[in-house]
Amino acid sequence: MAKQAKKAKTPADVLGKMLMEARREAEVKQEVLAEQLGFSKANTVIARIESGDRDILLLEFIEFCESVDQDPVALFSDFLAQIEGMPRTTVRKMKRAQRGK
Repeated sequence: MAKQAKKAKTPADVLGKMLMEARREAEVKQEVLAEQLGFSKANTVIARIESGDRDILLLEFIEFCESVDQDPVALFSDFLAQIEGMPRTTVRKMKRAQRGK
């Protein structure tokens, strides 16, 4: 059975998918990108960002985009268009809500 793509539920899901597509288009492996961005846990952080399980800081976003030859302003503009009307929440707030805090 084919694996179904995860439907974007949050802004973090949308952004993660966009960043993964940009990285794959640039043919950059997660491990290489993680090293370029200075993440100590190899590809773990990149995988969590791309899956929507970790928020990305603004400077990380800019460095990520530049590392995969994407214009951060254009990518962010596309992101904003895609999340129009979507509730604004962060991964951290969602996890707190799930824990009941």
